[in-house]
Amino acid sequence: MELQPSFLAITEDSFSELDVTTKEWVLTKLDEKYEEVYVFEEVKDDEDKFKYESVNEKETLVRVFDGMTIDVEVEHYEGNSATIKVSAIKAPVDGVIPTYEASYKDGE
Repeated sequence: MELQPSFLAITEDSFSELDVTTKEWVLTKLDEKYEEVYVFEEVKDDEDKFKYESVNEKETLVRVFDGMTIDVEVEHYEGNSATIKVSAIKAPVDGVIPTYEASYKDGE
């Protein structure tokens, strides 16, 4: 059985198409599932959470300690539905990029 990460760090870009109220709602919902939820850019320099190494002369995230980073991108939006791509990274060799179909229901 896989253990759930103790924290989730979601990129600021994930909120680029959301208003402040929706952003706060998303963070609240995520906070119900994870012990700690952060905006990645606010905690990215925390050495207890992340490890970086120089790769091709660029500082690259290579490890997430007991947590996960995610990035949500709306790929297509039409009417009341959207296709979204979620990139999730736990470690350099442990990541997923699923695509979801999402639909609004009763205006939500």
